[in-house]
Amino acid sequence: SGFDGTIIIGNNVENIKEFSFYNCTGITGNLILGENIELIGQSAFQNCSFTGNLTIPDLCTTIDYKAFCDCTNFNGCLIIGANVSWIGEGAFVKQETTTVKATPSGSMSYTDYYKRLNYSNVYCKAKTPPTLIILSREISGSGGLYHKELPITFGTTEVLYTPIGCSEIYKSAWGWWNI
Repeated sequence: SGFDGTIIIGNNVENIKEFSFYNCTGITGNLILGENIELIGQSAFQNCSFTGNLTIPDLCTTIDYKAFCDCTNFNGCLIIGANVSWIGEGAFVKQETTTVKATPSGSMSYTDYYKRLNYSNVYCKAKTPPTLIILSREISGSGGLYHKELPITFGTTEVLYTPIGCSEIYKSAWGWWNI
């Protein structure tokens, strides 16, 4: 905390390190990212309270795991820059709960439950869909434990806008078909 209002990250910043603004609930206005940002680290803005639109700059290539997770006041459009090629699990969702269980083998099994944040639409400017990275989960079922991979980067959203002529590429790309 310690921030109040809008935060502007200047054009001289290239990388936002992991946990840089983690839990900064005082960011109550817009979050404006400088045009030279190339990487947004793990949980960099997790649990922040910014509102309005969020534009990921065109030079950005990586949005790491849970970068904007739990930003529950975010209510505008999400615009993903043209060069984003990698988006980590849970980057733009609300984490509801994490369940931890011991498995029969003695290891731990983690189950995360995600919901979509309140943003209105997603605009992805990349002509090639960014890779959506997820973590395998051990899920118990009638046949015992198995690994299941789920595209839970965005949750679900009403509309995804892509560059003209690219909608079929997105529809066939892993993880993008459910948006």
